[in-house]
Amino acid sequence: VKKKKGAFNAVDALIILLVVGIAAIFIVSRLSFNEAAGEKIKLEYTVAIEGVDKDFVDKISAGERVYDSSSKSLLGTVSSLENETPYSVFEYDAETGEMVKRSYPDRYTVTVTVSAKAQFVEGVGYSVGGCRVAVGQKMSLRFPNYSASAYCIGMRVVK
Repeated sequence: VKKKKGAFNAVDALIILLVVGIAAIFIVSRLSFNEAAGEKIKLEYTVAIEGVDKDFVDKISAGERVYDSSSKSLLGTVSSLENETPYSVFEYDAETGEMVKRSYPDRYTVTVTVSAKAQFVEGVGYSVGGCRVAVGQKMSLRFPNYSASAYCIGMRVVK
């Protein structure tokens, strides 16, 4: 029995159904994450911005609003910050073959605590302005006078 070239068969149908099913699951999960129904809770989370040049450490102030750089969603308000920690990093020293701690006197690690209204989405976590907030999460932040990438290093629900 000869098959016609380009004929549609059952395997093609299964592949199409699989792709459509995966796309549907992705869309439904994003909608439920972004538009999660539920009570808003007060969440405080702390982010660390590393390697901030000494000329920019004073560009973030308490009371400023914080936005996600990508989606432009409001992520909360700066409740406190600490910008006195000198920046240091472990680097590989090729001469000795060891990891050495190298300090940069003109750079700082700025730690910012943000207060926000969040929702908890089962199986996903906390959502602020449609953006996931979790310890270890890399975040792109925009303040009125500064933008940076940061990592969430702590969070707590405020009762």
